[in-house]
Amino acid sequence: AHLMQSILGLQLLALGILGVAIHSQAIPIEGLPQTSHDWPNATLVLLKDSMYARCLDGSPGGFYILHSRDPNLSNTWTFSLEGGGECVGKDDCLARASSQLGSSEKWAESMLLGQFQFPSKVWNPKFWGANHVFIKYCTGDLHSGQRWNPSKASFGLRFAGHEIVKETLQYLINHNQLNDAETVLWSGDSAGGIGAFLHIQYVSELLSNARILPAPIGGFYFPVSCNRPGLEHVLIQVDSIMI
Repeated sequence: AHLMQSILGLQLLALGILGVAIHSQAIPIEGLPQTSHDWPNATLVLLKDSMYARCLDGSPGGFYILHSRDPNLSNTWTFSLEGGGECVGKDDCLARASSQLGSSEKWAESMLLGQFQFPSKVWNPKFWGANHVFIKYCTGDLHSGQRWNPSKASFGLRFAGHEIVKETLQYLINHNQLNDAETVLWSGDSAGGIGAFLHIQYVSELLSNARILPAPIGGFYFPVSCNRPGLEHVLIQVDSIMI
């Protein structure tokens, strides 16, 4: 009887929380647009002129950009590398190549950004009006590969994540005065967090006049069990990247 009462109590508590959550969605929050259509969206830029910055399937890599909307943050930039796991074998990578994590063919023309790039002065007071760049992930290699030329060894695919990051930064230097940046927040989550870690030194050297703020999210592997004699745990190694 006590068990049934406890279960019933938890169910009622869950329903109460759900009811509060549903009700709260209808309450306007001061200073915030009330629909997604009111937020400024970032615009897609495809790196069509680069033979190196290519997705798994050979389509051009790219990024979304939302230009600064605050004069005080016009020389502040935030970068986020998209997450999305990785591919680890032929079948896995070939399947990914036909998805949005392996091809740019079906990417939307614009998107709403989140995390450090959320365009709300209320929820993101430090960086809301900075220049925001969201680097898309379509290479399955943790944003790190340099295999831009497909071969039999690469299953006819390209693993050029680093090339996309490199070409994105160069594009922004050439077209958007990124070299005048004073502060650069460098981030990414999950696979993008790992990619962010791997590129911190590269970005610091390329934009040497800027203050670089590394902020990877979940960008590391946990130790895993290993059955090899003499080894109880090993750290997964990513051997496809040499930046």
